[in-house]
Amino acid sequence: MPDTGRRVIVTESQVHQGLLKLRNKMEVTSRKTYKPSEEGAMWYLMAKYHFPHLLEELFPDYEDRINDTFTLVLKSGP
Repeated sequence: MPDTGRRVIVTESQVHQGLLKLRNKMEVTSRKTYKPSEEGAMWYLMAKYHFPHLLEELFPDYEDRINDTFTLVLKSGP
């Protein structure tokens, strides 16, 4: 998709709210791996690159894996 030059400003609060929704959906399924929706992946990636402290706070036990798809995986330990 070509860059149209449009920019969207997203606040930390908005990203935090999006991550809370993602975490709530993950808690319902309680799986070791979770493939988020496009919206959930968007919030996660925004936090990863702009507000990493939110991921440390809300997803301390998960790491992301990006291959063909985007997946959150429970960390196996130290």
